[in-house]
Amino acid sequence: MKVILRSDGNEEIGYGHLSRLNSFADILGDEYEKIFLTKEDTNVAIIDKNVKIELISKGLTIDEEVNWIADNFNPTNHIIIADGYHFNSRYQKLIKKNGYKLIYVDDMLSSYMYADCVINHAIGVTKKQYFGEKYVCYYLGSKYALLRSSFLKASTSTIERNINFQVAFVSFGGTDSSMIIKNAVNALLDFKRFTTINVVVGKSFNNLGIINFLKENKKVKLFIDINEETICRIMKASDFAIVPSSTISYELASSRCIIASGYTTQNQFYIYEGLRKQNIIFEMGDISNFEEKDFYSQIEKVLSTSVSEIQNKIKNQIKLFDGKQKDRLIEIIESLIKPN
Repeated sequence: MKVILRSDGNEEIGYGHLSRLNSFADILGDEYEKIFLTKEDTNVAIIDKNVKIELISKGLTIDEEVNWIADNFNPTNHIIIADGYHFNSRYQKLIKKNGYKLIYVDDMLSSYMYADCVINHAIGVTKKQYFGEKYVCYYLGSKYALLRSSFLKASTSTIERNINFQVAFVSFGGTDSSMIIKNAVNALLDFKRFTTINVVVGKSFNNLGIINFLKENKKVKLFIDINEETICRIMKASDFAIVPSSTISYELASSRCIIASGYTTQNQFYIYEGLRKQNIIFEMGDISNFEEKDFYSQIEKVLSTSVSEIQNKIKNQIKLFDGKQKDRLIEIIESLIKPN
């Protein structure tokens, strides 16, 4: 059985969907033949080099794309995993009509579902919030978190680490993240106890003014386009992080770091709500327009929190990110392969 991973990503639309399917490809390992199906304007350098890539013309309509897939991949030996907002009800229905088994990775709860399986790793999301065909199976919550292998390994740890609030971590995805990064870093620099501030940005981060600002400060260590193992090592060495409520917040929770998080876009809201309600993060709400003073007050609140409350957050991370996600996700694939 071959697995088609269908997603797109570039500077304009971002890389979140692409990154999640990269993680899924990693989880699948060598047991399955994997094909990454993506549009020709995708930055394919982001895709795992061990996965075969097939390009789709960016001008195809939904109907034309589904027909192209049907012409090139036999539904009897291909499972499709799709992640992206344009894989809506119509897309799913057409894929199913052509005889494919389909997994849809969702974070918006906005479409009527026709996929065989829906994965949404936001904590606290329930089946009652979905509308779809009766046969659809829902796999919801952090038990199905799409994490890269280094973080799956990290999340097996049950050690309640000591937090000293000396090493901070800052990272924001997207193309308009430069000012929010600068404001967060400036706020952290106002606290003498932070001796190191690790800032991680992607290859597409090209604001030279902010890059120079980060490089000029001795406390700041700037990492650009680093690999999975390196970012995992940096997260595990950090005490405290300021990040959006996206997959990166799950990676930090798996690394047992104290997290202050909020949302910058609507698609991060459900992850934020889950992390907030389960007492895993220090909640910051909508941070899309945060200034330095806003981050300062949030950091001040974190530093005045009791040791017992800090340790409660670590305990909740251990409970909700247990390192067994890979086994559960493989079981989903296996359930679609088994004969009816």
